Amino acid sequence: MTSITKKRIFKVAASPKIEAETDVKIILPVKVEMNWIPWSEKSKHIPFKSTINGVGDGEQKISIELNTPFFGQNSPYDMVLMLNGVKTNCDVKKLDAQNDFNTGKEGRDVLRPVKMLHTTFLDSLNVFAGSHLFNPEEKAKLVCVKDVSPDEIAVGTLLKLKEICVMLNLKKKNLRSTLPHVPFTANGQTKEMPLDIYYSVCKKMDLDFPNVFSSYIDTILILQKMDHIYIDEPSKFMEDLHAIVGKLFVDIRIILADKDKGYMILPDANRIQFYRITRGNPRFQVIF
Repeated sequence: MTSITKKRIFKVAASPKIEAETDVKIILPVKVEMNWIPWSEKSKHIPFKSTINGVGDGEQKISIELNTPFFGQNSPYDMVLMLNGVKTNCDVKKLDAQNDFNTGKEGRDVLRPVKMLHTTFLDSLNVFAGSHLFNPEEKAKLVCVKDVSPDEIAVGTLLKLKEICVMLNLKKKNLRSTLPHVPFTANGQTKEMPLDIYYSVCKKMDLDFPNVFSSYIDTILILQKMDHIYIDEPSKFMEDLHAIVGKLFVDIRIILADKDKGYMILPDANRIQFYRITRGNPRFQVIF
């Protein structure tokens, strides 16, 4: 009996060390199965709803769960974790109804260059909607997004704007095809030039634009208003918005927080996509 007991004790002593459940060990395989980690007894006494200004919901609980401090609103990230042996900056995000979340000031800063393009583009749509050069069907599409603000672009509006970019690209080509080419001499050389380009050259060089072409002025002015990257390259409208993900989360790991489910450390930004714009902030959606 004694020898058997010793043998059993030897086996227990030689078994591998069992790490505590609170140890943070993140393995990054090619395919990551995302799972919620339930709240443990460690944070049971901490409310999910934040009690500190500038600290998001769930952030205090996660701080206790992962035994790491949170930094507050003056920090560009919420906390730092050692993930897979690497010190990693992390942000905690509470998901809303559509599995989406906001990014605050950082998101606004990254969105700003795109917002400038949106503003000029949206302004031009109101001009097109009032032009006789657009048919009723085209005007109907434009009126649907009339007076849309670059600070408030819903999912449905984004889809309409994406279609309008394609429509205007084709419209621009059709309008330009109606313009004649005219000879223009410079430095002793004469070449054929599209009439809208010729008009711009005349304005730049303070030359009189020939009256014989006056019937084309409306078309030329509309074409000038259509000088926009989202019309010339329709796919760029959504590409710019989706590119915000890579710019914003390149050095930040997102930790999701849910009052009932617990928390989840996203392995990377591949499951995050641009969703919409609300109050001047880009919102992002997590794809499960």
